[in-house]
Amino acid sequence: MASRQAEWQKRRKAEGKCIICGKPLHNATYCLKHAIMKREEQRKRLGSKARHTGWESYKAEQEYGEENKLSGVCGEEESG
Repeated sequence: MASRQAEWQKRRKAEGKCIICGKPLHNATYCLKHAIMKREEQRKRLGSKARHTGWESYKAEQEYGEENKLSGVCGEEESG
């Protein structure tokens, strides 16, 4: 038996939504905002120096522009 959170995530993924925020998917599991966040978390954790700029999250990040990579991408406005 899976936890409530795991069931919720499975439902979101089956609906084609981000498993964190429920916005439309960019990759198999996350929206663009959370795909970028997860990519950078993993790079930091593993100590990666190289960047694979051909990956989808980098291409999409360039489309939105560097200043907007985390604000507004997931339908949220930047506060401040």
